[in-house]
Amino acid sequence: RRPPRSTRKESSAASDVYKRQVHGDPSEKQTVTVNMALNYLNPALSKDMVSIEAIVQKLGKSLAFTDFAFRNKTSQKLICTGSHLKAFVKTSFDIQFPPEQKL
Repeated sequence: RRPPRSTRKESSAASDVYKRQVHGDPSEKQTVTVNMALNYLNPALSKDMVSIEAIVQKLGKSLAFTDFAFRNKTSQKLICTGSHLKAFVKTSFDIQFPPEQKL
């Protein structure tokens, strides 16, 4: 069963906070998310206090593997668990799209 839409949005917003804490300020490095998995286990309300635990499983020169968990601070129930694989990119790149063609 999927959690209510508001819970998914709030957990996604919380995962953004987690990413900034673990991987630092995005303006410092070019990074790309290779894979992110979220498992929603229990609902959370916007008034709930949530604690986030993040563990860096492996940190290499080009990849970072992390696991994280969101818990309701009062009840300690798991709200969401997940994993995140991040790549550190050495150079920036521009995506160029071909010009629109008229029919």
